[in-house]
Amino acid sequence: MPQFVANARSKFVTLASMFAGLMICARLLAATPSPPTMSEHVTCARSTRPVTCDVVRPVTSRSAPLIVLVHGRSGMSFYAERLSGLARRLAESGFVVLIPHYFDATGDPDKPEMTDERFRVWLETLGQVIDFGSRIEGVDPKRVGLSGFSLGAYLSVTRAAEDTRVGAVVSSSGGLPERFPEKVARMPPVLIIHADQDPIASPEDMRRLEKRLRENRISVEVLIYPSQDHILEGDAWNDAAGKMVEFLEKTLGMASSARAEMETSKPAPELKKLDYFVGTWTAEGEIKPGPLGPGGKFTATNHVQWMDGGFFLVTHSEFHGAMGQGTETSYMGYDSNDRMYTYDSFNSLGEASHARGNLDDAAWTWQSETTIGPQTMKGRLTIKMQSATAYDFRFEVSTDGTTWSTVMEGKDTKK
Repeated sequence: MPQFVANARSKFVTLASMFAGLMICARLLAATPSPPTMSEHVTCARSTRPVTCDVVRPVTSRSAPLIVLVHGRSGMSFYAERLSGLARRLAESGFVVLIPHYFDATGDPDKPEMTDERFRVWLETLGQVIDFGSRIEGVDPKRVGLSGFSLGAYLSVTRAAEDTRVGAVVSSSGGLPERFPEKVARMPPVLIIHADQDPIASPEDMRRLEKRLRENRISVEVLIYPSQDHILEGDAWNDAAGKMVEFLEKTLGMASSARAEMETSKPAPELKKLDYFVGTWTAEGEIKPGPLGPGGKFTATNHVQWMDGGFFLVTHSEFHGAMGQGTETSYMGYDSNDRMYTYDSFNSLGEASHARGNLDDAAWTWQSETTIGPQTMKGRLTIKMQSATAYDFRFEVSTDGTTWSTVMEGKDTKK
């Protein structure tokens, strides 16, 4: 079988059975959520080289503040675990978080030699990262915060003094940047976090930053941790991380009432329509012979129940037949902003899939799209409910969204 055909079959016949088997889905382009937060890795800036970012966010967000976490000179090989944990904590509080791998901009490994030119490029890259983050769906571009560590603190403070979009900045284990102006026309509130025994960014340099800020009547808070080195550890780090989240919540307008609203939010009423799928289902279907291969029959068993909280319908599936065999876990939900149902799945073949759908009378229509080699293909799954315990399904593919070819049909029955 030609490679294109094999890839197409892997990517599309799997999606066709997402209710019949909710399995074998393809590697689609959209991010896949893992409640209560979701993560992805994207290109977020382009200087002389592309720069990647880790994105961590709530599964659902609306008008969320953006936080950019900026690592120190030791790079992501040192800071990855620390920043990832902090990002999840921030996302759970309602923030969208970016962690830029900004050394990509200069093509440097971790612990690069410090030069004025490198600092300039990294500073410019940080502005591009804010540009990117401000365009993320669900982000409020008027509420942006920077939180930097060591070298990242110097970059964050400098950027905040030059960029009117920044509404809060945290300087951890940093000091007064060389290019920081004597007179500051505008600067957001600053939280300084430092260790009293820091041998790299001296407490004296930190105090120079505090003095410069106070001279310019900039709001500044200072937290000093005793008996700590350049990088806070243990209880000191846990406390500092909590204080950091509280400062960003307060400064960027995450009021207690807003947090309480998030915590007590209720499932959308549209989710009740998914109750139809709750239970154990047995699917039987057939892949049509054609450009995707010789075809063949398949079977699947799906165990469907609501996740605690009632926001997501979870399905655990086992599948066998023409598309191979394996297991899958999938999540169905509802996007109130787009007024569309969502589907995200993960299977034992290492694949993840995503689709969006709607219900019209007794028929569901689900749309998907993926790139296979040089070509973009669209998928359309139609489900017609025949009774409370049975539905028929048909999956079609198209290269232009106009001419569709049926590649799979079948029936699912509730036990």
